[in-house]
Amino acid sequence: MHFDQVDFGYRIRTLRKRHGLTQDQLAAQLGISTDHLGKIELGKRGTSIDLLVQLAESLNVSVDYLLNGTAHRSEKVQVLIAQIRLLLDELDNQD
Repeated sequence: MHFDQVDFGYRIRTLRKRHGLTQDQLAAQLGISTDHLGKIELGKRGTSIDLLVQLAESLNVSVDYLLNGTAHRSEKVQVLIAQIRLLLDELDNQD
């Protein structure tokens, strides 16, 4: 798998906007400058592991999602999601 820094930055920018945060607000939460965050969002600057973890926590996503664009789900979570889908299908079929 190849890490794409531009896609990484795009995911951060998209999530920031979904959370209704400005660059100034997110940068303040992370303790970095707005310029630094802007360069990360443009894919022109990387992050430390510490900042990566802070970003994931602030944006309520997994580190895996930020890095690869995929959410890592444990086997238990996948089973629960499948069960919920079956229950919802059953409810739809009762109408």
